Amino acid sequence: MIQFVTELCEFVICLKHLKDLYETASMLLGFSIIFEYSYIYLGYQIWKARIWTHDDNDYHEKSHFQLV
Repeated sequence: MIQFVTELCEFVICLKHLKDLYETASMLLGFSIIFEYSYIYLGYQIWKARIWTHDDNDYHEKSHFQLV
């Protein structure tokens, strides 16, 4: 009986650790997705501001699509 209870407790503790590991992994995945989205969004905003606001050089919108 004592051995059964000991094995059951080890199994339950193992499940608790796996649950904690899963929660930690999900949280890190969520942070990673948010970071990647923010990185791409900020990069796009910087690119868009640079392309569409500088008309004094080759960075205006139409110069990228003209065939000469």
